[in-house]
Amino acid sequence: MFLRKANKQENVQLEREPDLIKIELEESDCQKQIGFIGLNASDLEYIHLLYPLVNEHIAPITEVFYEKLLEQPHLRQLVTTHSSIDALKQTLKQHILEMFEGKVDAAFFAKRKRIAQTHVRIGLKTKWYIGAFHNLQLELQRMIVKHLKPGNEQFLAFCAVGKFINFEQQLVLEAYEEEERRIRLKLAKHKDTYIGQVRHTLQNIEHLIGKMEQSVHKAAVQSQSIETLTDEGKFHSARSLDASKNGQLQVDRQSGHIGHIQACIKQIEASMNELTTLSAQFEEVVAIVKQIADQTTLLSLNASIEAAQAGDYGRGFAVVADQVRKLAIKTKHSSGHVASLVSDVHAQRKLVEHSISEVVQAVEQGISSMETMETCFEQILHFGQTNEVHFGEIKSNVSQLHVSIAEQMKAVVSSAAAAIEQLAAQTANYEQSIEKKTEDEKAT
Repeated sequence: MFLRKANKQENVQLEREPDLIKIELEESDCQKQIGFIGLNASDLEYIHLLYPLVNEHIAPITEVFYEKLLEQPHLRQLVTTHSSIDALKQTLKQHILEMFEGKVDAAFFAKRKRIAQTHVRIGLKTKWYIGAFHNLQLELQRMIVKHLKPGNEQFLAFCAVGKFINFEQQLVLEAYEEEERRIRLKLAKHKDTYIGQVRHTLQNIEHLIGKMEQSVHKAAVQSQSIETLTDEGKFHSARSLDASKNGQLQVDRQSGHIGHIQACIKQIEASMNELTTLSAQFEEVVAIVKQIADQTTLLSLNASIEAAQAGDYGRGFAVVADQVRKLAIKTKHSSGHVASLVSDVHAQRKLVEHSISEVVQAVEQGISSMETMETCFEQILHFGQTNEVHFGEIKSNVSQLHVSIAEQMKAVVSSAAAAIEQLAAQTANYEQSIEKKTEDEKAT
């Protein structure tokens, strides 16, 4: 190969280094790729021969690679975010020099794969990588034109560099695609997992809403049952209240009847007192009549004695005296009978007085019981009225509770439904954004 030095052409004999120039491929696809572009050991010899020249001009070659990249603001920000420009230039220098060592082996493939993974990780698109490598290839071509003699050797060097850079790009782009495929699969798996979790969450929310609706329905039924029981309680309370009022009326009537009985008993007592007075007067009359009868008997006896002493002259007077005596005896006997009757009247009066006393006591006890009963009915009436008010308040509160529960549950269900719709919309947007991102990545 001929190299230009100091404007003079100097023939340089190609020195082969079998240990350094080699192709070790185990993958059939790589062998096909190399065969497809015609890359062979002779090309690697030219590549290796250019190593000193590339090493001498590595600085401008590296500058060309990053010059255009750094002109793009977003690419400059991308580079400075994940590393430093100087560090990347140093890495690129080593990478380019390794390219011109003429070795294509497992380590060569592994390093290209790592480079592609790094580019994907930091977000460097393939179009910028290809463009930068194109500028690198142009710089290498300018270097070859400048330092190699025109002719067959220059052409072969052009071809070798072009083939090798093309193969380099194939390997990196393939690693790009593999890494992006891995990321897409991971993203798809993550998306499926996320969507599955969202759907599971939606199902749980729907299940909870269903249970909530059942609880609302059950609460509504229970509140209706309570309201029904409250109505029944209020109805029975009203009936009890009416019964209490009727009972109080009956107590009032009985109190009136007992009062009338008490008045009648007082009249009877007054009549009995008058009867007692009359009985006493009867006894006095009977005593007087008995006394008169005794005196009449004595007078008739004296008259009979005088008539007997008078003989025939006193016989008429004796008859009269005898009749008077008989009348006196009869009067005495009648007065005794009257006295017996008066005594019986006294005995009956005492019995009546005793009975009246018992009746008065019973009436007084009845009055006391009626007063107690009236107090009880008043309390029952008061409690009934209070219960009626309470039942009304309970019914009102239950109705308000029923309405409140229904409104709250309706609001909760509505909010949950809105949340589900929002979550579903967000999930759809997430799926669309993932699909769009995937399509954009495919397009770029």
